[in-house]
Amino acid sequence: MKTILIPAAAVLMLSAASAAAQPAVPMVSIAYADLNLATAQDAHTMALRIRDAAGRACNTQPDNNAFDTIVANQECVHRAISAAVAKLGAPLVSAEFDGQPARRLLAQR
Repeated sequence: MKTILIPAAAVLMLSAASAAAQPAVPMVSIAYADLNLATAQDAHTMALRIRDAAGRACNTQPDNNAFDTIVANQECVHRAISAAVAKLGAPLVSAEFDGQPARRLLAQR
C-alpha cells in the first residue's frame, strides 16, 4: 500500500514556556495506492488529500482563535505540505502547489 506520512513539525515558539515543553510532532498518513499520480485528475486528488492531512495534523488547538495560534497553524500547514510534496516526488502533484495546473503541465510535454 502506498502511503506518505506528513509531519506537522512546524509549531512556533509562542513563549519561553512553550519552548521548554515542545509537543510531540503529529504524523498523518495519506494513502494513495488508488491513484495514478501521472494523471492530472489523480494528481489533483492527491493534492487535496495532502492539504486535508496537513490541516488535520497542524490544527492542534481548533478552539483557540488567537492570532498567534492561527498564524502558527497556517505556517505549520505550509511546511507540512512542502515536506509531503517534496517527499512524494510527483511532478504533477508539485505543479498543483506551484500554481501551475497539472493539465497545463501535461500539455507542455
